[in-house]
Amino acid sequence: MRLRLVKVQDDLQLLTCIQHGLWASKTKRFKNWRIEDYIGIVVDKEVAALGRVSGDAFHSKEPIWEDALYPNRVPIEFIWAMHRGHRLQVLGEVRDALLSRTEGWSWGWMVMNQKLLEGDVAEVVVNSVKECKNDLRGILTGLDELLLEAMNQRERRHREDAAKQNRRRRKQGVEEPDKRNEAPREPGSETTDGTAEESEHSRFQRALVDIGLCVDCSVWIANNDRGRTYDGTPLGRDCIDELPGLGLGGEAMRRIRLIDVLWLRQNAPICAFELETTTSVYSGLLRMSDLLSVVPAIKIQLYIVAPKDRERKVMAELGRPTFQKIGLSDYCRFIPSEELCELLSKTQDLQGYLKPDVIESIAKEWTEDVS
Repeated sequence: MRLRLVKVQDDLQLLTCIQHGLWASKTKRFKNWRIEDYIGIVVDKEVAALGRVSGDAFHSKEPIWEDALYPNRVPIEFIWAMHRGHRLQVLGEVRDALLSRTEGWSWGWMVMNQKLLEGDVAEVVVNSVKECKNDLRGILTGLDELLLEAMNQRERRHREDAAKQNRRRRKQGVEEPDKRNEAPREPGSETTDGTAEESEHSRFQRALVDIGLCVDCSVWIANNDRGRTYDGTPLGRDCIDELPGLGLGGEAMRRIRLIDVLWLRQNAPICAFELETTTSVYSGLLRMSDLLSVVPAIKIQLYIVAPKDRERKVMAELGRPTFQKIGLSDYCRFIPSEELCELLSKTQDLQGYLKPDVIESIAKEWTEDVS
């Protein structure tokens, strides 16, 4: 028996999958999927539906989902679906079975990456789903009404999220922008407080904040960036206001406070990120090497975040004798910025089920040869 668990944003996405008998992705990832493989769909940390792959994967640009185009598709025959209240919670025997196959990762990481489960583990999950009440027939009968209700729920949630953001802005003394006469802005265009490049830097900085919060870390934003905003939201929102003392001197603390993003656990930094969207890769690596020099005993993983086309440059710079001498390449890894926002979309709604090392799923170690 073969099974993959996958995640959707909400009931609207789930019902759309059931309506069209499809699972889909923005990327080509179905090469090793087989007809008759099971697929379990997770909504809000509960398994909400179960189906089998019923045909070969294909590519289509026909618009189906409300939020985005997912052109890589695989047909699914749904055999089980549950209303809220009837869904399988990932607890007890099911959770233990999943954790036995995660190789030290959380089961949320496995769901996010659609990892293949086989044998006893797959059997435990599939049989547990089949012990739940099967609402599939009723869902198919009332699908139009359920889709409308799910769409209304999504709109209500968006309004509630917007209201929460506005309350945070007022609490932090940030004026709500008047957008009535504002022209629509294209993604990546200039913002009122900087250039398009600065906006990209802020975008990825905010993504790192949100992922850090999702994996239950405290997050620090660089002193010189805290007052900046991205998409109308302060970059420092939900971040800590002061760094713990860390038992370090003034010079070391000054350097640490200027790191773009820090993730902390139990008042200790565990991950440091420098974003190099347009600036010199060397300058970011120099800040990382300075950090290791002033805090040689610190246990921390370092990351340079930059566009994928700069990977060769990052690896070449890490190979400099200066950096090799202090072993910077043992601590520092490269993250393609293009994959950062995709990781954020995957981690949403999995807070409490992921560990900080989820970032390793997109990080690349130093190598002398970059193909």
